[in-house]
Amino acid sequence: MNPVTVDYEDYLERNNINYLTESLKNKGVDIIKKVPLDQIIYIDEWSSNVFELYSADTSNKVNELFAEEQQYLSKLENLERVLYMFVDPNQEIIEHVDDDDTNTYRILVGIHGNGEFSNISQNKTKILTYNNSIGIDVEVEPHKGKNLTDSVWAILIICLYKKYYK
Repeated sequence: MNPVTVDYEDYLERNNINYLTESLKNKGVDIIKKVPLDQIIYIDEWSSNVFELYSADTSNKVNELFAEEQQYLSKLENLERVLYMFVDPNQEIIEHVDDDDTNTYRILVGIHGNGEFSNISQNKTKILTYNNSIGIDVEVEPHKGKNLTDSVWAILIICLYKKYYK
C-alpha cells in the first residue's frame, strides 16, 4: 500500500493551527495532571500519557479544560480526532506502524519540550519543539520518536481522514 501524502505545513497554516498550539502552550505541560484519569491512556511501552482532545464523533469529559480548543477544532474540515500526548523524560517511542486509526493521516506538532520524531519511510527526522511539525501516514510508514530531555515532551497529534487526500 502506498502512503498518503498531505501538505501538512499548508494544512497547519490554512487552518491557523498556531492559534491552537499557542493556547495549549499557555496551559502548560502540567495540564495533564488536571485531565480526569479515566480519560487518559498510559502507554507503558513508551512511558507516555495520551488523551483525546477532540473527536468528530463524540464529546468527552475534558471539555471544560479545553472548551475553546474543542470549539475551534469542531470547525475544521476532514478532522477525525486530535490527541494530546505527553512523553516522559528521556523515553523512546520505538519504531512501529499503527494498527488503529488506519483511516487517518497524522500531523504531529511539538508543544512543550524537545523531542525527535522520525518518518522512517521518508528518511525524514524532525526535532519537535514548539510549533515544529511532521506528517505521517502511520498505517504504512514506520515511525519512531524520542524525548531528548529531562522534562516532559508534549505533542499535539492531528488525525485527518486520509480518503480526502488519496
